[in-house]
Amino acid sequence: MENVCPNCGGDLIGDGYTSVTHCENIDPPLDAEPDSDVLYCDTEINSCCPQHGRTPVIDLDQESWSQIKLAAKESNWIPEEYYMGDWVADVCRFLREGERTHG
Repeated sequence: MENVCPNCGGDLIGDGYTSVTHCENIDPPLDAEPDSDVLYCDTEINSCCPQHGRTPVIDLDQESWSQIKLAAKESNWIPEEYYMGDWVADVCRFLREGERTHG
């Protein structure tokens, strides 16, 4: 098995023994069995950065990435139906294109 999500090109994390293997762009359900099927995101592979064929990598250490994910989860302005894959795609789009102006 490749260690890459076929949907977004992100890394697969988890070992399938002590934690469920899943795309880095989703948070697996807390009740997911460690040996269950691999959980993939629903982001299309070129939706973020088509020129690279996968999501760009910013070298964040684990602690920084954990803080970013926690801040997104605790946000009171992000709608509940907004999934991690959507957020990652939007952040990538912002980093690539900058802030959108309306009007």
